[in-house]
Amino acid sequence: ASIPLSIVHKQRIEIRGEVVIFIEDFNAINDERELKGEPMFANARNAAAGSLRQLDTSITAKRKLTFMPYGVGANTMNETLLSQRMQTVASWGFRTAPMARLCKNKDEVESLYQEMLVARKNFAMLLDGMVVKVDSLDAQVDMGYTVKVPRWAVAYKFPAIEKVTRVKEIILQIG
Repeated sequence: ASIPLSIVHKQRIEIRGEVVIFIEDFNAINDERELKGEPMFANARNAAAGSLRQLDTSITAKRKLTFMPYGVGANTMNETLLSQRMQTVASWGFRTAPMARLCKNKDEVESLYQEMLVARKNFAMLLDGMVVKVDSLDAQVDMGYTVKVPRWAVAYKFPAIEKVTRVKEIILQIG
């Protein structure tokens, strides 16, 4: 439902993104699964991925998946900056990251990281960090890729959320 049915751009374009389930929707899915006696999902990321792999599209449709674009692959766009491309994609009706910001230097990146770290508990979806990207598309091409990742982007992870739990029972088995 979060992907527009049509866009004004009629030439070839590949809009890359991630499918997420917002916390509120994830909790509702788990509540429903618990009532039905089904196993609950461990986390929203795995629930989203599993929902996309469903063979029954009616189950996938019930899961309130949201597409969050983060970049553009093959395309015929004229913009020279990633930020411009993403503004154009947003103008077509796609969602935008709530705290996406253009930073001029590492101090601004660090400041945004600290803001997000404080605000992360109030986001509608779970975040494990932010991604810092080079804005110039020409510079991205010059920097290239390793075998697995682009050299022009880096994940800036948040510290893990830690919780205390109590072990109630240990059952030993040999198998």
